[in-house]
Amino acid sequence: ALTVEDAELFLELQDHNDVHLWDVRNQGYDLGHVKGFKEMPQSEIQNTQFSDEDAQDLYVIYCKTGGVTAEVRDILAQKGIYNVIDLGGLTGANVDLVQE
Repeated sequence: ALTVEDAELFLELQDHNDVHLWDVRNQGYDLGHVKGFKEMPQSEIQNTQFSDEDAQDLYVIYCKTGGVTAEVRDILAQKGIYNVIDLGGLTGANVDLVQE
């Protein structure tokens, strides 16, 4: 299973328009996040309309403990988004966080 420690594997993909690296925590992004990941809280995802083109993209997500990513996976599936890699939570992960 992929973990937050594996997040660096996705950094080389961050410039691709069809790959989305998301921190889906509802708070805490400004205090530190995995480099290259953008803030996209669960609440915002719930209110986002996704197109058929969006459904072809890849979404890589993480949160604090893994609970929110499970909920976000369900929300995305309801919106027709199935290409999701869930990295789980930051808690206990050996990963450097950045503030950018």
